[in-house]
Amino acid sequence: MFLSSMIGSAVGQEFVSETSRGIIGHIKSIWSHTDPNILEIMEKYDLKGRCKIIESIVNEINQQINQGKLTPSNSLILALEQVKDIIDNISHTIEKIDNGIETHKTLWFNRWRTPKYFPKLKKLDIYQQNMSIRYDNLVRVFALNHHYNKSENNKSENNKSENNQNNNQIIFNPKISKLTTDEYLEKENINIQSDNDNQTVIITKNDI
Repeated sequence: MFLSSMIGSAVGQEFVSETSRGIIGHIKSIWSHTDPNILEIMEKYDLKGRCKIIESIVNEINQQINQGKLTPSNSLILALEQVKDIIDNISHTIEKIDNGIETHKTLWFNRWRTPKYFPKLKKLDIYQQNMSIRYDNLVRVFALNHHYNKSENNKSENNKSENNQNNNQIIFNPKISKLTTDEYLEKENINIQSDNDNQTVIITKNDI
């Protein structure tokens, strides 16, 4: 079970890393367009600004994973994959619009022709709305994943602390074993405290 968990965690981390590289790559592709018409479209949807935020949170997720502060859940992996898919769609759609603009410029009477890339503008509008939804999902899942990992780490630390306290205690039943003299207790610097039902005794060394 432990080995399976380790393998699953490693695969999850690798998948997150690969997905993140895909997201960053598509974002850079979106930024590479310089045509004024494309820049106007991007400005309309604030694509550069929103992509920068997505890039920042993706980098933060990877940083926490690499530092061992975050173990990616299946939900986080799915949320990242969905963000990657929508940014991929936006990147390819912008590329097609860019090519469509250049092709339209070469047509005769292009000022009076309806550009063939117009339907793709409608698709882009849908994609950018979906990007907002999927980004919000990513942020929520990331926050939940982070909170869960933090809770699990706190539980682990508490268990370690309890184990350490238990290791500093000797519990015995006076029916089985009996201390002989107060001098021995004083010599060994030991305190004795009975529990509520007086069936067991907790003995703690003061110097521990």
